[in-house]
Amino acid sequence: MKTGPNNRESRIRLNNLGSLERFFLMKVISIIVITLLVMSSFNFTTHASSLTFSTPVKLGAGYDPNVQSFGSDLYVAWTDRSHGIFFRASDDLGATWNNSIQIGSAGAYPIISATGNYVYAVWTDGAIMYSASFNNGQTWTQPIVLSQQRGDTPYIAAQGLLVAVVYNLPGVGSFVTVSSNGGASWTTPFQYSNGPEPQVAVSGITVYAISDNIDRSSSQFAVSHNLGESWTVSGLPGGSEEWIVATGSNVYAVWETKSSKSVVWFLSSSDYGFTFTTRVISQVIPDAWNPMIYAIGQTVWVGIQELGGKAQIWMLTSTNGGLSWSQQSVSGTGEFDGYVFSVPTTDAINVFAMWIHQSGDSSYAMATYSSDGGSSWSTTNLGISDPQNDVAIGDITSQGSFGMAAWEYQGTIYFSSGS
Repeated sequence: MKTGPNNRESRIRLNNLGSLERFFLMKVISIIVITLLVMSSFNFTTHASSLTFSTPVKLGAGYDPNVQSFGSDLYVAWTDRSHGIFFRASDDLGATWNNSIQIGSAGAYPIISATGNYVYAVWTDGAIMYSASFNNGQTWTQPIVLSQQRGDTPYIAAQGLLVAVVYNLPGVGSFVTVSSNGGASWTTPFQYSNGPEPQVAVSGITVYAISDNIDRSSSQFAVSHNLGESWTVSGLPGGSEEWIVATGSNVYAVWETKSSKSVVWFLSSSDYGFTFTTRVISQVIPDAWNPMIYAIGQTVWVGIQELGGKAQIWMLTSTNGGLSWSQQSVSGTGEFDGYVFSVPTTDAINVFAMWIHQSGDSSYAMATYSSDGGSSWSTTNLGISDPQNDVAIGDITSQGSFGMAAWEYQGTIYFSSGS
């Protein structure tokens, strides 16, 4: 702290006050400081349009919600951990909701993908399970088993009737399987890595998959240009927690290195993965973890959690395919126990992100919004939540300037929306 004339004079005036006056003055100062700290933890603006979300409403009993939208259709899936996988749909972006539907009799960690009138879901109940809806979630196919072996962390990506699913078999590695007819038939699962953390993306007839190597000495990047019939696998710089996104001929990925001074690597390709480059993009963040990515064309957004003495949430933006980046803190320092769940946008102008913030003994769902493609951000508190753990306990999606978020708190799924 500076010790110039003004600070020195303030200390002299304070010392000349009576003990009672000093006591009450210090109490007032303490209240002001605490108030400012609390306000800074829940609302943080970097010259962006203000962000206003609705009062949270309850969608049902459960945990681990996943949220997707397409047009005016909004979908949320979750597990109640005892009776299975549940799903709820809205055709007006959450203003009203259909009744919940049970799409799986058991299981956990559902992930959904929405494209047109189609909604696809995967989850694990020991085996890797899959179900599909071809009428905006009104009815669902009988769940089928994609892997009889005990698997975890499934993920799904879809475009029309093209559906790709990845999953991990503990102690074996990561697999990818593809359907070009909405799940009626599937390619033979292809093992592209001996490690966990699988992720997948699709664009046209090209399917991309990425995951850890078992010892994290490399990340494994797999590409198929023929709907999953054959694959090319490449080793990338080592790390973990990979995420990947495809947009047209472009594919981008990020991952962390999991060290005391973790960095975030970035992969970019503009030719469907035939050639690619990698580089570190977290130079200004001394301890960068848990990256999350989204992109439209050449515009890319990455959310990063900084750990250490200046813990905070960062949003990075590139408008040239990752050649250069701008970065802003959207939380301020003192951000504990949170990482970015997702970074949705439908127009490359209105961009959202979400994470969990710990404040004392309580945790809160937080959302940030940019109305200018990531140049500036406004952050707000959505409501009280469970504390964060290793699996995302919330999710956010968007349509234009309208954001829609769901999260868990004490066994209940909450939903809020706004812009």
